[in-house]
Amino acid sequence: MVVSRPEAVLIVDADDQFVRELSRELRALGFPFVYRAASTGQALAMLHRVLPTLVLMGFDDRPASSRDVITRAEQLGASVALFSNRRVPLSSEPGILRKDRSELAGQALESLVLGLIDAAQRRSRSSIPVAERVA
Repeated sequence: MVVSRPEAVLIVDADDQFVRELSRELRALGFPFVYRAASTGQALAMLHRVLPTLVLMGFDDRPASSRDVITRAEQLGASVALFSNRRVPLSSEPGILRKDRSELAGQALESLVLGLIDAAQRRSRSSIPVAERVA
């Protein structure tokens, strides 16, 4: 039995078939809140509304717009992973996980997603003042 998880995941990619497959896998892992943005502009508009714990973003050829999404997502406490279907350096951003699309399936996807969500939750807990955590 798959346990439903409360975390939201935002997928940023223009490839409809890939996004459908990835969304299906994430839902099978227990993530009912999977959202999609087809562009970095859409992602920026959605971030404050969706408040994702995790952003899985396809690398595009416009690193400046990708950087805007990464910065905004991190400001909101989300973990970010970049993926590509081509063997190119994805980013020089420190702390940003880079994956090949082929690695976003099955057990590898589950491990990646759970690790990134755990990291986001640890950052969130450490940013809460001690007095608020105790209350």
